[in-house]
Amino acid sequence: MTPVLATLVLFSAVTADGSPTPPDSKPAPVTAPQAPATPTTTTSQPAQTQKETAQPAAQAAAPAPAPPQFIVPNTVAETNRLALTPKLDGKLGTEEWDPLTTGDINSFFQWEPGKLYFAGRVMQGQDALISLDLKGSGWLVGGGKYEIRLTVKDGKITPIVRQLDTMTVNGPQWVETTQLANQIDVVGSSEGKEWVFEMSVYDGSLDVLPKGPARIGVRVDSVPNKQPQAEPYLPRTMATLNLTFDRQEGLPAGLNWRPLGSLRSVVPGEDFRIRHTFQSSDEVDVKRYEIRAEGDLRDATTSIGSPFPGFDKKGRSYLDYSTRVSRDATQGYRIIRTTIVTGDGVPAVIENSLRVSPLVDVTISRDEVPSSAEKKHVRFGVYVKSNTVHRVDGILMLKAPDNWRVLGGTSSRNFIIYDPRGAVRRVFDVEIPAATNGVFPLEFTADIGGQVSKQTIWFTVKK
Repeated sequence: MTPVLATLVLFSAVTADGSPTPPDSKPAPVTAPQAPATPTTTTSQPAQTQKETAQPAAQAAAPAPAPPQFIVPNTVAETNRLALTPKLDGKLGTEEWDPLTTGDINSFFQWEPGKLYFAGRVMQGQDALISLDLKGSGWLVGGGKYEIRLTVKDGKITPIVRQLDTMTVNGPQWVETTQLANQIDVVGSSEGKEWVFEMSVYDGSLDVLPKGPARIGVRVDSVPNKQPQAEPYLPRTMATLNLTFDRQEGLPAGLNWRPLGSLRSVVPGEDFRIRHTFQSSDEVDVKRYEIRAEGDLRDATTSIGSPFPGFDKKGRSYLDYSTRVSRDATQGYRIIRTTIVTGDGVPAVIENSLRVSPLVDVTISRDEVPSSAEKKHVRFGVYVKSNTVHRVDGILMLKAPDNWRVLGGTSSRNFIIYDPRGAVRRVFDVEIPAATNGVFPLEFTADIGGQVSKQTIWFTVKK
């Protein structure tokens, strides 16, 4: 008992004579009374005493502070992202989406020229928060920084878009923007404890989204729906993603694959052919291969499987795949999947984006003119490009915005394209009302023997 009493005295704030220690003085040192000498014996400490001894040490070890929000990087399934067009119906179909992250939010991401697509599963009571660095330069560096927050209210998903201006004198500032918000389509559904969203972000006339392969920064988070907006100066750890048309995973050492050429489109009802070229510098044991389409294109095309062909004297081998695409195939970007099985049984996968396209695509020679205080006459060329190997004979019609007028007596032009995948140019004249400014849709319709293709091009009248 004596050591315990000594401990109590050491922690008592009293002087040697028993009076309280003055506020500005230190307690006098106290020496604990010595216990009578006893023979030395070896005894085990009781379990209760051991627990009491360990308790102060456990209390002293404070838990590590949680890292600031947006600092812990997303766990990304794959940094190379393929062009792939989903169906926005609020349901995540089989092989429709390319997984991006797991954790607090299971998210998906893919792209196509001029569009970005996101999807996710979010817990009820949480919002989805998507950070975009379209320049791929870092969250607080340069332009092209956007935040898209998806929140559910009264059963409806509402996108809230802010742009981060990093160039202001007083530091980064949030700027509310309606331009990108107007280019967002989002649908969703409720599934028990989760809600699901599917979203497309369309470039329109903004000219900020990639039109081809590029590198961008992306981050996806889940935050409580009552959490206030984050301060603009806070850093965010972004995942750098490569937007591409090809990717491969798991090819054995010594086996090299060359990506396909630039011809990546097919019209429903026509044939499509691809060739994979492989180069081997070593003896690689490759057993067989399988090629098929993914998603809803799988049932509209041919699937094949065969032993892998041998290598020639230069170490080259070729895989050819040819298929007819059903007339009922839906348009958009799809994936052709090639699986290669090696001698150890580990599969390697090659994926290529393929566009199921309309018969023709339409582009214009100019999409921006200055505003005028008077009526303005504008002439522009329209290029009609064929996506088929057959002759194309059709009519191109233009629907101008309200109060605009198509000159020349008619809003339609006949055209014939003789060459496979060729193009022709037609000219339209329009009259724009005085003092007009903004972004307006030009709606083109191509009628080719009863097959109709529609395309909207955004035209800017700038102050």
